[in-house]
Amino acid sequence: MNYIKNLHLLARIFSLFSIGFILFFLIAHLIGDDFGQFNSIQEKMMFLFFPIGVCAGQMIAWKWELIGGSVTGISIIGFHILEKKYSIPIIDGLALPGLLFILSGLFYRKN
Repeated sequence: MNYIKNLHLLARIFSLFSIGFILFFLIAHLIGDDFGQFNSIQEKMMFLFFPIGVCAGQMIAWKWELIGGSVTGISIIGFHILEKKYSIPIIDGLALPGLLFILSGLFYRKN
């Protein structure tokens, strides 16, 4: 039972770091000159999946772990499908809290 509480707490801590890191770069990009300049619809969709979908999923997971974790997971999968190349592995690390929320939600339901 204690490991479930630890997994729940770990998911929340990692999500705070992940959301904070993503927001830091979004704000820095917002201050820059080229924010909002997308070259294609594909880039707009990728932006919706990451960072918007990943952050939204992690925020939802604070209330509903399985739903928010699933939104994060679907968003990162959608991002990689559209990206067509695997070039930035840190993005997967930023989505890791979604998996932790899913595991926490599944274990919590069983007990």
